[in-house]
Amino acid sequence: NSKGNMWAASAAAGPAFEGGNITSGMRAEKGAIDRIFLDEQGNLGYNILGDIPARGICGSAIIDIVACLFKAGYIDENGIITDQGFEQLNIRDSKRGPEIIIVDSQDSLKGTPVVFNQEDIRQVQLAKGAIRTAIDILLKKAGIEYKDIKSIYLAGAFGSYLNPEHCIKIRLLPPVAIDKIKNTGNAAGKGAIIALLSETQQEKARILQQKINYIELASHPDFEKIFLDNLGF
Repeated sequence: NSKGNMWAASAAAGPAFEGGNITSGMRAEKGAIDRIFLDEQGNLGYNILGDIPARGICGSAIIDIVACLFKAGYIDENGIITDQGFEQLNIRDSKRGPEIIIVDSQDSLKGTPVVFNQEDIRQVQLAKGAIRTAIDILLKKAGIEYKDIKSIYLAGAFGSYLNPEHCIKIRLLPPVAIDKIKNTGNAAGKGAIIALLSETQQEKARILQQKINYIELASHPDFEKIFLDNLGF
């Protein structure tokens, strides 16, 4: 929403942030690692949903691990695992490139390790590149810069559990002050309930729909260039 105008776009980010195309990816349910952080020794620490051993890693932690790896210098701006990463982390070879073992097989629920590898990093780059490109093109269309952004709202089950600092670190979101980023919960569900209970709100929604300028990203002349620029960290 800028200067009385509203702009919208849909980014084809794929399933990576839902655990799809990620080696140990899964939904945010019992046994999922939902948060990853760096401890004082520079090792990867984690939190597991539910009182059971780890089964895999869900979307919020997928962003966490990439941000932590980059922050620590274990991957470079192109997403490649560095010499420092090989020295510090427990890494093995795999068909999807060098593979970081987050949880050993003896500590996991299924007896197979929870891992994150070079191809997983690439999938995250593609997903976050698509989302950031949508943001950048919308800002360009609206004629505003990062500094003009007043608020960023993260909605949905996934958006509500994201670490804003990590989203900025991997360039998923623009470099704004952390306090401008707000988790809003299931906004679509709440909006649907409000609309169902109020004809006035339904009419407001219809008026808003007519005011929104929808941008088809794939046909935007700068899409490919901006997307390629947004793959890196």
